Amino acid sequence: MKPWRNEYLVYLSVVLAALTLASVFLYFGKWLYDPNRVFKRNVAAMAAEDYLADLRESTEFGCRTFVDRRPDILFLGDSHTYAGYDFNALSAIFETGSLSTCALGGFYLESFFIVADHMRRNGYFPKFIVLNTSPREFVNGRDKNAALTVHKSYLDSPYTPREFIQDLIKGTLGRSALDADVRYTDELKVAMAQRKRLAAIDPAAAARYIAEYPNRDFRSWTTWAERVEFTARVRTVIEEICAVVRQNGAHLAVVDIPESPALRDTIYRSGFVAHYASILSHFSCADLVIADPASAYGIDDRYFFNRFMLADFPYDRISTGERIGPDPGGRDIDYDLDHMNLVGAGRFTQRVGKSLQPVIRRALGPRQVRLD
Repeated sequence: MKPWRNEYLVYLSVVLAALTLASVFLYFGKWLYDPNRVFKRNVAAMAAEDYLADLRESTEFGCRTFVDRRPDILFLGDSHTYAGYDFNALSAIFETGSLSTCALGGFYLESFFIVADHMRRNGYFPKFIVLNTSPREFVNGRDKNAALTVHKSYLDSPYTPREFIQDLIKGTLGRSALDADVRYTDELKVAMAQRKRLAAIDPAAAARYIAEYPNRDFRSWTTWAERVEFTARVRTVIEEICAVVRQNGAHLAVVDIPESPALRDTIYRSGFVAHYASILSHFSCADLVIADPASAYGIDDRYFFNRFMLADFPYDRISTGERIGPDPGGRDIDYDLDHMNLVGAGRFTQRVGKSLQPVIRRALGPRQVRLD
């Protein structure tokens, strides 16, 4: 046999052996090392305030942890939900740490049943659900079927093989990139620093900036709003949600999460928001429906700038009318029309939390035990 063939066979044998070992490890690895178990142990060891702070860091964190914690109060919705609340402030207002969230990116009204089925299979249903809404949840989006499939597969398999390999390479097994890294004390410092800088900006200047510099988010919403229609089955779906809530002896509140005035007042077509508000009125089973405009919370376009709370964000350019470019990765960092920043979330939380508090107190009793 020629020498090059020997080398080729040796190389091929090594590759096949490596693939075989990797396959065996991945197949039997859950008996040797379960990253989900390690992840859950790390989360269980977190301070209560740090856990609540981390709920607003990503769609995934709350959905990965709420079933294990079995909270009395569960906040459901899309990404507006995790971005829109200060969960530590809610804990203080409600006088309980027994709360969590599952905020699935791209959540549609039908996603409720996927979460409900996931809870049923895990022998859990909260005493009180706060269903957080936005107009997009009630439409016939082109991605609806795909989104629902993703939501189901995600809840069925919370720690994916892709993430396992990434964490294996980084040496952080059990501490996924979606794991808890936020400390509440640090979050408070960020909020205090950014609050003062945002207060110095004229709301009219923020509105002018958005109108003058439409970013990708702006253009995407403009295209979406031109063609989208509310689903014809919306009242039926609402009735089915109410049936699930009643069957489980739970209580429900529905909260419209504020979007920027630029989005609701300028981009959405005439009558769209009014139709959406009328849809929310069909939640007859809800103990409370809150559908106030952003202005009711003292929220204007400023609170949709610097969603990621970058410490070096150039707020002065909003006032001077200079464009704030994307970050080195190409991500627009100037504004996000439908996700509030941390300061906006704080303002919203204080107002809506106080509206929810008496309803939740009546449903759960005068005082709950704080989780430590």
